[in-house]
Amino acid sequence: MRFVTKWALVMALFAWIASPSPAQAQDDGRISLSITPAMATISGDSEFALAGTVDYRFARHLSFEGDITWINAAAGGFRNRVLNFGDGRVTATNTINTLIQRPAAVFGGRNRFPNFDTLLGTIVPAITNTGDLSASTGGATWIGTMGVRYEPATETDRFQPYVAGGFGINYTTQEFSLDARSASPIIDQSVSNSGLAFSAGGGANIRLAGPVWAAADARYFRLSRDRDVIRFGGGITLKF
Repeated sequence: MRFVTKWALVMALFAWIASPSPAQAQDDGRISLSITPAMATISGDSEFALAGTVDYRFARHLSFEGDITWINAAAGGFRNRVLNFGDGRVTATNTINTLIQRPAAVFGGRNRFPNFDTLLGTIVPAITNTGDLSASTGGATWIGTMGVRYEPATETDRFQPYVAGGFGINYTTQEFSLDARSASPIIDQSVSNSGLAFSAGGGANIRLAGPVWAAADARYFRLSRDRDVIRFGGGITLKF
């Protein structure tokens, strides 16, 4: 019985999407604004992201599109975390450098900027664990692109798939601090990097009511320093 009920709901949803929309709602205007909470992945590691997109339709199926993405981590660098060294992990053979640089996921640190590789190399290799040593890492990534969106013709006004691509810039910051009771902070540094960005992807909008649509979107970003980021999420689109 549950299976029949779920199947009926799915069929009802498809029937609703395929049905004609009200005449007064068919003119969607030329401007669309979207807010998309998302996840960004790089080599299997994921972090929270938030995207905002605006597009202006200049032809029946074509729009200019601007997209801004914020990622709560340095893409290819440090992620936000606190490291406590009061458990005996810092020894003459297991240094702070190795503990910080060990994570396999590249959101966690396999592709840091050269500035930080030099900085970490200055930490005393044979530092002894005193129980009052801690470190924190952090960072963020901004990606902004401008491009074109194409929406193919569909048989329903409630469902609009699209593909898009664009070029732009990315800006990444990385932060590192090392603290101890005797000298706090020992190190408190941040570096930043900017470069070009390329994006490609697609998604779909499903009309909920009037100008309000539910949105699903997936994007691939190619960033400077050979970084590949995939963003996927869902949100709300308003059409004016």
